[in-house]
Amino acid sequence: MKKAEKAEIISAVRDRFAKAKVAVLTDYLGLDVEKLTELRVKLRGVKADYKVIKNTLASKAAEGTPLEGLKEHFIGPVGVAISYDSSLSILKILTEFAKKEDKLKLKAGVVENKIADLKELRALADLPPRDVLLAKFMGSLKSPLYGLAGSLNGIMLKFVYALNSVKEQKAKAG
Repeated sequence: MKKAEKAEIISAVRDRFAKAKVAVLTDYLGLDVEKLTELRVKLRGVKADYKVIKNTLASKAAEGTPLEGLKEHFIGPVGVAISYDSSLSILKILTEFAKKEDKLKLKAGVVENKIADLKELRALADLPPRDVLLAKFMGSLKSPLYGLAGSLNGIMLKFVYALNSVKEQKAKAG
């Protein structure tokens, strides 16, 4: 490969790395083309890419991007999964695929410009979707208000029952 071609590849990869909101490095040694294609199709469904890049080119392209801290992980056969939106669905797909295909191993990643190790990536992948988290949050905000409304309603009902019993006692007394 000529220097000009390498420079062009580095520039294109650097642009992708710079735009990435979520990027995950994987070890794909032993996966056949069919399985890699299946993974790529799944990732395309969530607007993500999966690229296999030479380590030297990838580490040069990572300079000045959020992936710069992952340079020590560019060892052996490395594939990079990149998502350009802040959705964590890329992590869910990769962890599910890694459970199914033991030859795919997650190494490390970058989530919102912060380096994440394997443990953090798995924890983020286990989070429920954003909509579910927002619904739980809103439910927890509404819960005290419903409790207060129920308590106030109970007090009003007890007051009405007390008045009703006083009325009945006066009616019996004549």
